[in-house]
Amino acid sequence: MPFTVAVVQQKGGVGKTSLAASLFAAKACAGYSVGIMDMDPQGNATAWAIGHAAFNAMDPHAGAEAFTLPRGEIGRHYSPGIIPANMAELVAKHTRRCDALNGALVVPANIYMAPASFTDVRLDAVPVDVLVVDTPPRLPADVFHAIARQSDVVLAPVVPEAMAVQNVPDLIRELANGPGSHLFNHDGFRLVVNMRQKCANHTAWETVLAEHFAEYISRVQIPRATAWGQIMNGAKYWNTKSVAAKVAAELWDEIGNTRTRRAAA
Repeated sequence: MPFTVAVVQQKGGVGKTSLAASLFAAKACAGYSVGIMDMDPQGNATAWAIGHAAFNAMDPHAGAEAFTLPRGEIGRHYSPGIIPANMAELVAKHTRRCDALNGALVVPANIYMAPASFTDVRLDAVPVDVLVVDTPPRLPADVFHAIARQSDVVLAPVVPEAMAVQNVPDLIRELANGPGSHLFNHDGFRLVVNMRQKCANHTAWETVLAEHFAEYISRVQIPRATAWGQIMNGAKYWNTKSVAAKVAAELWDEIGNTRTRRAAA
């Protein structure tokens, strides 16, 4: 079973994909056996990692097909809600390599588009030592529980603004009372504050976070820097000396021994 870090937040637009891509790229450049599993039907992590033309909606010269996420074989052979009999075989068939990052493995989003209620998702089906999982907002509860159960660490990006902060108690409750309860025994759940998006009253909401959720807040913040946003330009532009690389390295330092703490607990 790979050391698994899931980036989860039921609130959209808080920086899940940027954070997941940064963690993945940092490990890949450090020479680790690493993969990223893109469970978001938007496929942004997939587009970032493998640069598939059909995902390239950023290209102003692309045709209309560039704005349509390809369904791939999953759309032709599987119906919604039907779980393939052999998850490992399915992952092996569709997994791609990220040439820009030492051939690190990418499990693309289109695998999961049709069976959106994967309660039987197998994170150990990806043959790597370290796995980062990027998830969509509004993840179905059964899939959320399946991911939490198999993860060593769950990172939840949070923007200091009303809608994002108000979602945090529900997220913690869902994890603590479900299959993710083990995360709280070894500091396996961390809130990563995203300061890049400057919101109204953000200082007040920072205070709320600090007063009510201090025990879960990572010491690493996503900085208010335009350079952070450049992470999503694509894996081929990844810079090991960038702001994103620095943040990812600091996060890996913070969570790197959680599996040891989990075993001890």
